[in-house]
Amino acid sequence: RKIGGQIVMQRRVAGKTGTSQYADPTCGCYRDGLYTSSFIGMAPADKPEIVVAVVLQKPKNGYFGGTVAAPVFQQVMSYALTKRQVPPTLTKKPDLPLTWK
Repeated sequence: RKIGGQIVMQRRVAGKTGTSQYADPTCGCYRDGLYTSSFIGMAPADKPEIVVAVVLQKPKNGYFGGTVAAPVFQQVMSYALTKRQVPPTLTKKPDLPLTWK
């Protein structure tokens, strides 16, 4: 049962993933496994009340921000929305074009 996911899904959330490799301080070179992964988001997107930033150094089980940081964001944001009693988003989502001319 994914309670956290349902709580977040009831609100319009905006966020951005991030993935970067960082240099090993012992040699100044890049090595496998030295990644910073992130997801930073806010909710509700149309009138933000909460901002959550998740930044992971040397993540395990993957390194893309959407894979390792976004699930943590979902859990933390779900808790914060519930704790602060932020109501679900009731407005219709904007009809935005998927391509620009």
